[in-house]
Amino acid sequence: MTTKQIVEKLQDKRGQSLNVRLVSNVDCLAAHRSNLVQKVTLMTVVSGVSFENRKDIREAIEAGERGEIQPLAWGEWIQFPFVISHKGQDYIRLYLPSQAQQAAGFGKTTVQFICNGQPITRNEAILLCGSKAQARENESGCMTVKADNLAIVE
Repeated sequence: MTTKQIVEKLQDKRGQSLNVRLVSNVDCLAAHRSNLVQKVTLMTVVSGVSFENRKDIREAIEAGERGEIQPLAWGEWIQFPFVISHKGQDYIRLYLPSQAQQAAGFGKTTVQFICNGQPITRNEAILLCGSKAQARENESGCMTVKADNLAIVE
């Protein structure tokens, strides 16, 4: 799916939840470089909104829990609020469900690892890839993912 096709689908669901599939290669440790490990993430996200307009972000700023919104640390907007370009690569801006949405059971995320075409556990992926395969928290609720790695699940 091209960046243009992704944006067309996102514009139709602007500010609404949508299910996406992210597939990315995970670099293996030197001893295991002959393997191809991929991380496949199925998740519910929101797109087409400005970070500073999210209710949870506005409330955190007002409560003094976080600072004001800063400009992009890298890249430049080529189609706000959807696409950032950096070094010739397009990235799509996505947001995780808010804490209230998550508490209501909205937005379950599943992660699967695949090695050379076969499913493996996260622990097996960690043995092959080290810390790059470990689970990470996303405190900001904001993600910027390579457009090439993204598919919208209908």
